[in-house]
Amino acid sequence: MRYLTVLLVSVLMLTGLGYVSPISAADKPVSQQDRKWLDIRAANRKGREGMYAGAAADRVDRAKKASAILLDLIKAAEKMRVPGQDAAFADMIGFIGRLDPTQVEPMKSAVKGLPPEPTMADEKVAKTWTRTYDSKRSAFTKPTEILGQKALDLGVTDIAFDCLQQVLKFDPDNASLRKALNQTKVDERYYGPKDMIFVKAGLRWDKKLGWIVGKDAARYEAGDYFDIQTKKWTTLAEANTMRSNAAEQWIIQTEHLEIRGTATLQQLVDAANHLEAFYAQVFANYSLFFSKGKNDIKLIFGLLDHPRLVLNIAKDPEAYKASVPPSVPGWSAGVWIPANGASYFYAGPLMVMFHEFTHQILDIFSSGSGAKVWVVEGVAVYTQSPIYENGELKLGDISKNGHIQGHLRRVLSGGAMTLEQLMRLNHESWSKSPDPSVQYGAAGTLAQFCMEANDRRYRSDYVEFVRDEYLGQSGGHEIWDYLGMTRDEFTSNYKAWEKDMAEKVKKD
Repeated sequence: MRYLTVLLVSVLMLTGLGYVSPISAADKPVSQQDRKWLDIRAANRKGREGMYAGAAADRVDRAKKASAILLDLIKAAEKMRVPGQDAAFADMIGFIGRLDPTQVEPMKSAVKGLPPEPTMADEKVAKTWTRTYDSKRSAFTKPTEILGQKALDLGVTDIAFDCLQQVLKFDPDNASLRKALNQTKVDERYYGPKDMIFVKAGLRWDKKLGWIVGKDAARYEAGDYFDIQTKKWTTLAEANTMRSNAAEQWIIQTEHLEIRGTATLQQLVDAANHLEAFYAQVFANYSLFFSKGKNDIKLIFGLLDHPRLVLNIAKDPEAYKASVPPSVPGWSAGVWIPANGASYFYAGPLMVMFHEFTHQILDIFSSGSGAKVWVVEGVAVYTQSPIYENGELKLGDISKNGHIQGHLRRVLSGGAMTLEQLMRLNHESWSKSPDPSVQYGAAGTLAQFCMEANDRRYRSDYVEFVRDEYLGQSGGHEIWDYLGMTRDEFTSNYKAWEKDMAEKVKKD
């Protein structure tokens, strides 16, 4: 939940947010200005749909081209087997599988037909293989890289991210992409420009300890810990004890975040790792929100230059309550306070952290939200339960999203909040609800529909709707206007999808 929603301290946020009876521009006389707006949106939608259709058809062709290159390398490996080939072939097969799973088995069979991989190889043979492999590597991913750039140019940013992320997953050292992202590789890890300030000072990021002195890694393994705030060696236990006091709290800075807190260092670093990955996914999924017409590869990977976002993570619920204003409800587990420019949590519940951090990111990049409450909360519920798939954070899977699953179960039982009821809520009525989970579930499910239904057909239009709502630039146009439907069409499509999803959840 958002601080302004709970406390109702901002008259600006509440003025004009009453929402009684939505009327589509398509349900009343259409002005010349509105007609022009609708025509522009229709043209943009048509272009995007063409890009989606083309990308889907192109996946099989790109997989075939990649398979042909892999078969050439397998044929070459028959005459020069060297260590590391099987792992390289597995990566290539994984890349092909993400494009067209039907082409995976023939590739696996071809690899199985090779002689066993040796533990050692002649130096001359190894160099010949490296030249052969390197000559094919760029061509293997090039069609996908080209499609990603084309999608970026056309503003179809989810396809752009998907393609370019595939390239980086297979070829993490892709020079042109890393240069475009302004990232530098040091000791097998890529750093952004803000992180490089620490790296140039001799520090390296450790996934468990955060910033450590690179040349003294052995001391950390022996049990010592260098506190970069005091610039003194100590032990981790002693440092955690000292910094459990609010006056001596930890301050950890990453490329996009400044995390302060009295939780243990391990808890704060774990939160930093999760939130940085989550931050990148929010930008990938909502890049049209941030781009405002600019197609920038750094944007879709969440690498915009801005002051670090501040989050406070207390060691326990009691310390959390002591860190926030007394007007924050006692049952709260996290809150984003725009007036303070920071979020507040206690260590543990990641779902709450992801929910509030979504509010923080979108508010910061729109200078505060004037959007309808069901828009604001729906986006945060949609993002709050990411999963890891093939080692990557992914939004939009409802398997762990209790709010959305709860709403879908209520659809079948007859107790769900309807679309009409949801859209009548304003910030004040939202905060006074006796059972907030009902409205959170309804808002999150609507966002899920707009982001994921019909192979993400509505996603770009919806994200632009959310952006314009936050910026106060929707001009009275409703969500169905953005998605290219009448009110009745939107309601019918949503209810049909909602019922279908509810049946799927029941079966699961």
